[in-house]
Amino acid sequence: APPYPGATTMLAGHPARVLRTRIVAPTGPASKPTLQTRDGKFFAHCGGGGVLHIADLELDGRLVNANAVVRVLGSGELALDDA
Repeated sequence: APPYPGATTMLAGHPARVLRTRIVAPTGPASKPTLQTRDGKFFAHCGGGGVLHIADLELDGRLVNANAVVRVLGSGELALDDA
């Protein structure tokens, strides 16, 4: 489902926009919002609980894939901050 006009956040100090998502787990424990890369895909752990697969992510105004983000920002969990 495309969030319109795109959900915005900051990812390691870079402006990011989430363009297309799919719900992986609709509920779960509340946690700090983070982005993980796993098996070449993005997964957002939502602050209110649940997990989204992020199918399309724009970073610094460019559409990026998970491997590019790992090369630039490193692997592991990255905090999603307010934009």
